[in-house]
Amino acid sequence: MKSNVLIIGNGFVGSKLKKYLSEVQDVNVHHVFSLNYFDPKQIQNSIENKIVNSKIDWVINCVGYTGSPNVDGCEDNKQDTWYLNVTFPSMLANICNRYGSNLINISSGCIYTGYQKAFTEKCKPNFGLWTPESSWYSKSKHACEMSFANYENVFNFRIRMPVTGNLNEKKNYLTKILKYNNLIDYKNSKTVINDLLSFTYNFIVRNKTNILPSGNYNVVNPEPLTTKEVVEILDGYEFWNPNWQWIDLEKLYESTKCGRSNCVLDNEYTTEITGISLPTEKESIIKALDNEK
Repeated sequence: MKSNVLIIGNGFVGSKLKKYLSEVQDVNVHHVFSLNYFDPKQIQNSIENKIVNSKIDWVINCVGYTGSPNVDGCEDNKQDTWYLNVTFPSMLANICNRYGSNLINISSGCIYTGYQKAFTEKCKPNFGLWTPESSWYSKSKHACEMSFANYENVFNFRIRMPVTGNLNEKKNYLTKILKYNNLIDYKNSKTVINDLLSFTYNFIVRNKTNILPSGNYNVVNPEPLTTKEVVEILDGYEFWNPNWQWIDLEKLYESTKCGRSNCVLDNEYTTEITGISLPTEKESIIKALDNEK
């Protein structure tokens, strides 16, 4: 029996997820993307009607505010950031709970920073609500996780620095690397979007009987690369920015409005609990670039 899935949002992730799930078996895809997300009454009526009339098993929220051109934009739009990253997904969690549907929330792992350890799903955020130097974006993602804490039907997928092989996409980490003249060399967990798409599908298929626990899942590729290692891969495909220069974080902060998250997420729990393994970061980045040739 196929699962009925409702995707909310038509942005960088939502549009790809709709296309991917529409082409696989075991899933009937429904899509909502033309709503006024800032109108709670419209949201509630539309989503409730869709869940009831289409017998939705899974709602996948791909709506969020990441700032433009980067998280500095969230500092200038704190109200919208909080609404779309905290209030809106919390509203969806309530609706799904009321009608017995599951919610997958596509979120972020940028609530940690530092390299004292690889951060698991159980680690207390050290770059969130209680950290003065954290970004408003990170604070909102931490707050959203707190609002989900008591829901047994909510699965929060933490992704970081999304990667595709399409270098024309503004949200693509590789596109940003090529565009920025100043780079910092840190090892950071990343999520290759093709792997997120397949992970989401397999997660839904394997959880038809609600055997997987609710909560946070670190959906990142293992064996994360440093920025210089990513640049080496891009160079191998003859992608290069002649204006690149390597700077330290303090220098970067001279031109930013807020702090940045630099960290490695541990995905062993996610792999063990779900039985879904993601390829290494290097392997998936190369595959993504090869597919765009």
